[in-house]
Amino acid sequence: MKILYASQSFLPSTGGVSYYLMWLGRKLKDAKHEVVFVNMKPPKAKFRERFGISNDKKLIICVARMDKFKGQKTLLDAAAALDIDYQLVFIGNGSFSKDVLKVKEKESYGKELKEKAKNEIYGGRVIFAGAVDRDLLMAAYNECDLVALPSVHEGFGLAITEGMAFGKPVIGTAVGGIPSQIWPGVNGYLVRPDDPRSLSDAIRHILKNSELAEEMGKNSKAIFERYFSAERGAEDHIGLYSRLLKFRG
Repeated sequence: MKILYASQSFLPSTGGVSYYLMWLGRKLKDAKHEVVFVNMKPPKAKFRERFGISNDKKLIICVARMDKFKGQKTLLDAAAALDIDYQLVFIGNGSFSKDVLKVKEKESYGKELKEKAKNEIYGGRVIFAGAVDRDLLMAAYNECDLVALPSVHEGFGLAITEGMAFGKPVIGTAVGGIPSQIWPGVNGYLVRPDDPRSLSDAIRHILKNSELAEEMGKNSKAIFERYFSAERGAEDHIGLYSRLLKFRG
């Protein structure tokens, strides 16, 4: 906090983070705060062949560490109600459950999800890919049909940004920085945390309507290029630093 109080400016990743920091101390209201979104430049990549996923299946991916805060269980529950030919892939591992949530290691969140996914209702349509390298991760975004991030708590939600970079429809919860990226009905949908029914409905609505999915994907790409591209990030940072230098002078 001392560093924040002494700063002339600070760069939160989203407006939500900015308001939270200001809530922590009134002195921060006197500091200049400007949101510059986290940016990334999308590379080229591949995925389905690696995991034996046919091209006719609707591929849904969730990229996040295995943790209750990320809401994978909600997505798994939502998938159970889907009446489409889908493949759900969870990418990521590691969990704060043992230390932060005080869950015993043998009852870890990831193991709980894997056991749940063995239920015959899923018909082998759930894959836990674990941690993957950057090329394979970008391949997943490139070849999926939809990116979902049903977090309970979130800072920014980079998985949504990366999905948008590849022109994909996105679904997330209305928490943290996710609403700053998803424009409901334009490039995806926002749903309530811990609400598998609304999540399932949103997924079904997009994946059963190919024209809507295509339009949302195009909109995601346009929003990414307008607000989240590497070029936009560089411009925003240069502009901020220039204003700070003028302020010091």
